[in-house]
Order: sequence, then C-alpha cells, then structure tokens
Amino acid sequence: MTLQVAFNDTLTPFNTYGLRQYVEVPTRGDNILDVLAADDRTTVNDTRVSDAGLVSDHKLILCKITTSCNRQPVRHVFRNIKAVDPLTFSDMLTDSELFTAPANNANDFAEQIKTTVSMTLDKLAPIQTCNKRPSKNITRWLSPEASQAKKERRRLERKWKRSGLEEDRQYYRRHCRFTNKLINESRSSYFRSQLESAENPRDRWRISQHLLHSKDTVNFQRSDHENQLLCTNFAVFFVNKINELKCKIARCAANLVWNDLLLDSDCSGSTFNDLPPVTYLEVFNLLKSMVPKSSPMDFIPTPLMVSCSDVFSHLIAHLANLSFAEGCFPSCFKSALVTPLLKKPNLDPGNLSNFRPISNLNNISKILERLFLTRIRNHITYCGCDRLNKKISSVLISQLVYREGYSTETALISTLDNIFSSIDNGKACLSVCLNLSAAFDTVDHQLLLSKLTKSFGVCGTA
Repeated sequence: MTLQVAFNDTLTPFNTYGLRQYVEVPTRGDNILDVLAADDRTTVNDTRVSDAGLVSDHKLILCKITTSCNRQPVRHVFRNIKAVDPLTFSDMLTDSELFTAPANNANDFAEQIKTTVSMTLDKLAPIQTCNKRPSKNITRWLSPEASQAKKERRRLERKWKRSGLEEDRQYYRRHCRFTNKLINESRSSYFRSQLESAENPRDRWRISQHLLHSKDTVNFQRSDHENQLLCTNFAVFFVNKINELKCKIARCAANLVWNDLLLDSDCSGSTFNDLPPVTYLEVFNLLKSMVPKSSPMDFIPTPLMVSCSDVFSHLIAHLANLSFAEGCFPSCFKSALVTPLLKKPNLDPGNLSNFRPISNLNNISKILERLFLTRIRNHITYCGCDRLNKKISSVLISQLVYREGYSTETALISTLDNIFSSIDNGKACLSVCLNLSAAFDTVDHQLLLSKLTKSFGVCGTA
C-alpha cells in the first residue's frame, strides 16, 4: 500500500491535464509500472490486471472503452457540375423565361432566377446521393505511389482472404511492409517541406503542434435528435445574447445626459436621391474577379456562374437595378447558413458562449452588396454635412478597415504617427480602445436606415 500511495503522488501530471489513472493494483512485482489514463470524454469500464499466462514480467491491463467511430458513412448530396457544358447551360438560360418573360420586381425576379437555374441544372446535372466515409488526415500528404500501394495492399488482402493460401499471405505481408515504408516516406517528405517553407516561427510552431497532436480533439457522432436539440440551443443562446445587449444599451442610453452633439442633425449637403444604374460590364468584371468558392446556400456553384458570366451579368444587373429602384433587398437572399466555431481549440465546447457564429451567404447576395457599396461609399464619406456630421465624415475618411488599400499595417503606422506627433508637439496623448463587435450585432436596421436618411441624405426603404 505504501508503494501505491507513493506512486499516486507522482500522478500530478495526469491531474494537471485532466486525466484519470485507472490502474490501482501492481503490474510488476509490488509496483505499479504500467498505467492507463484517459480524460472524462472517454468512458473506461471493467479495468483489471491479468498475468496473461506469465508471458512477461509485466502484467496485462484489460478494460472496456466506450467510444464512437468518427468515420461513419455520411449521406452526401451533390451534382456532377463537371459534366455541365457552360455553353449549353448558357443557351438554355437564354431561352428561358428569365429573358423572355422576366418578373418586374426584385423578390419575384430573384425567386425566378433561383427556380429556373435549379430546374436547368436538374436537366444537365441531376442531384445525386451517395454514402461517403470521411477521409482521414493521412490522405493530405500521401504520394501517388503510396496511394497506389494502398490500393494494391487492399487487393492482395482480399485475394488472400478468398484463397487462404500461405503463399498469398506471405506476398500480402511483404507488400504491407513495402506500403508502410512508402507511407512513412510520404509523411516525412510532406512535413519536411512544410517546415522548410515556413517563413516565421509561428508557422513552424503550428506545424510542430500538429505533429505532436497537441490540439487534437475527440469528435463524437450525434444522433439527428441531438443535432436538432443542439441547433435549437444555439439559436436560443444567440437570440438571448442579442436581446440582453439591446437591453443593456437601452438602460445606458436612458441615463445619458443629452446635448447637441448627441442629437441627429439634419444633412445640410447634397442628398442621395437615386442610385446609378448597374451595367452589364460592371457585373461582368465583378464576376471575373470573384474567388471560386461556394457555400451550401448557393443554388449554383460560383465556378459555373463565373464560366457563364455573359448570361449572369445580364441577370444580376437586372436584379440589382430592380432592387435599387424599389429599395428592397430580395427576401430569398436574406437567409444564411450559420456555423458555430470554437473561438479557441482548448475551450469547453459545452459552454455555448465559447462559440463564434460564422454566417455563409448566397454568392449573388454578396454581389448585390458590393454593387450597392460602390455607389454609396463616396457619398457617405465625402458628403457636406454640418458640425456633427463633419466629425463623422472625418472618422469615416480615417477608417482603416473594409477599405481598399488599407490594412492593419496602415492602422498601426497611422496610430504611431499620431502618438509621435503629439509627443513632439508637447501634447498629452491618450488612447481609448473599444470593442464594439458585439454591439453592432444589436443594430436595428430600420432605425439605422432612418438615421442615414436624416444625417447623410440617403433616401431609401428597408
């Protein structure tokens, strides 16, 4: 008993990393020299120690581990977009009602585009379903030779299982050793090239952490009911979070002492009464500059839309002009696919506040946003306003995010220049930093539009 207590005193590293040691009886002589440790996410039952026929001076540790297979087949829905001929697809859309009988309002025309494009794709590349097993991380760095060797190894294994011949078994085992050698060489070559190409210590440390599996997490398969319950919990959590922030802002605003600087002043400069029409060439250039990435919200993959830029430039330009004329964003593009991601890998996934929601939008909706931004940016930035709005305009002009040609480096250089200039002029320097990312989620868009209309002369409806 004394030896066991002394050994348990050495288990502090296990406790530090949240591990539990399950072996409580000696495994060699009177000492516990073999351990079995696991965290709370792994269920370990019926741990026992056996002499295993005295084949070794160390005893055998036996247990039952309850876990789930992370590589269960997943139902995959897809279209064979590579089989679609862009010319044929463009001709079918040109002959459709999108050009012969287009809708006369933004919402209907957006739905018309979605329906017609989906029906055309159903003819050229029907939706298919299959069960796919998630690939292992090993497939990222396997060389072509190693991949081919793995296929040959599997073929030889099936041949040996069918025949049961010793000759086939020996040939299969020789090929297993050859395949393992190629796999190890591929892995070494891949990570060696990654380390050699790393340009800074941070990248090299990230690769080292991956090699050491220091950030690996265990992902368990959930049932459909569990997934539905998890989605509901996330939705309730984030809605409550926004409502609480709104209430806090309302309580703080009620205690403010209002003065002229806090009041919304009427715009004294030129008003923004209408938007310049969107042209085919403008949308065409925008499509050609797009990154070929798609999200599950897209009813047409971005690469295919870019390949058919001639047709979609006309469609998107017409949709944008309808939307700008009506002051209405198409309803079918207001939905997003929200994916909660952990802010840091080591945070507790059971605490929903540790997640950050990432929204994926439809590709056409993002094009409409960019078209509108190019038309309103200059007016918001340079409009002639009164005392308060001139201050706001100066802030917008010095804004260093979401502007072309500006970055975090620009912000750092500008901040340091202001600090050094103040010190050189003998002035006091004070920096106030605010994180308003959460507060902006609480913006009432109808109220925001009314303030834009009053303060900057922007006309429109929600």
